[in-house]
Formats: sequence, C-alpha cells, structure tokens
Amino acid sequence: VSENRLTPIPADFDMSLAPLFGCATLTGLGAITKAGIEPGNSVVILGTGGVGLNLIQGAALVSAQPIVAVDLSDQKLHFARQLGATDCINAKQCDLSREIPRIVGDALADVVIDSTGHVEMLEMAYKLTRTDGVTMLISGPKAGYNVSLNPEPLHFGRTVMGFQVITESRPHDQIPRYIKLANAGKLKLKELITNSASLDDINTVVETMRKGEQAGRCIIELDGN
Repeated sequence: VSENRLTPIPADFDMSLAPLFGCATLTGLGAITKAGIEPGNSVVILGTGGVGLNLIQGAALVSAQPIVAVDLSDQKLHFARQLGATDCINAKQCDLSREIPRIVGDALADVVIDSTGHVEMLEMAYKLTRTDGVTMLISGPKAGYNVSLNPEPLHFGRTVMGFQVITESRPHDQIPRYIKLANAGKLKLKELITNSASLDDINTVVETMRKGEQAGRCIIELDGN
C-alpha cells in the first residue's frame, strides 16, 4: 500500500464507518468538487449506487438545486431522496429527454454526472447537459465500446470530464474534512450502510451488487463481530 493511501483516523471515530472512505465517499464528494458545482446549479446524477449516493450528498452540501437522481430501482431512488435528492426518476418508467427538462428547465442541467458506465447513459448524460454545462463520467464503458457525442456544444463551452479517485483524490486532506462534516451531522455515513455480511458471504454480496439490487452499502465483517 502506498504511503499516500494511508490516512490516520481519530480514535473516537466509529471505525465501522471508515470503509466508506475507501472509494464511494472519496469519489462522490471529490467529483462534485472537481465539477465546480455552485449553489443553485441544477445537477442530474445517473445511477444511485455507492458513488451515486455520495454524488447526491456532495451536491446537497454545496446547495445545488434541483438535484435529480435517476436509476432503475424504486428502492434505490427512495434511498437517494433520503440522502438529498430533490427529484427521483425511474428511467424504466419515463423518457429522460422529456422528464429532465420538465424539472430543470428547457436549457437543461448545469451538470450531469454518470456513474453507471453504460454507453447509452453516457450519451444521455451529454444530451441532458446545457450547452455550456459540464458532463462528467465517473465510470467508463467496457473496453471495446465507444460513445457517440455531438461535437457542436463543445464549440459553445461544453465541458466533458472524468474523475479517477486513485489519481485525483487526496485522502490525507479529504478524509479529515469529511470526518468533521460527519461529526457535524452534515454528511450521512451511518445512513449509507444498509446491511452487513461475513467474509464467507462476500460472493453473494458481490452478485447482489452486480444485479443492481444493493441499496446503500454493505459492510463486510472480517472478524465476524
């Protein structure tokens, strides 16, 4: 493990919450910072897995409005609303190209972030972004898949960017700051954890996540306690 990936945690902090800093929280909140979201910006989050939920929390922390969560699971969308989403859309039940403008306005969203990595959702994220807005990709498609984007908005200020937690995060700065936010009740960590499992059951947990059936985060207990 690289030295810059080791971050001291205060002794009085609930260590059962510390695993959340390993990826989802660092990625979600870090991406919001990189996107430059300001108070009052309209934000659309595609995908409400662990990263998506923290994107929602991060957008709420900077007073974005509205914050629209999009997923295929009503259960996960209900969870997203509890963590700060102002509007929730099940993509199986509506046309996003019509529903998003109804919520954010015909000029479309200031920032759209895709955390699904699916080609069709990446392309939709681009289409839902206002002309001079920001489209961010958290997860890319599988190798060999290409994304088709209309280049015209790029001439008028559109920004397309990604976020990579391994190279772009600064855990020694971010984690202490996020702990302070959690202790102040501004960042919900305990609420992100919906269940736990033993190491023996890890394959079942992974399969549940692959199917998109895991709402929130599952903590793997290595010692059985």
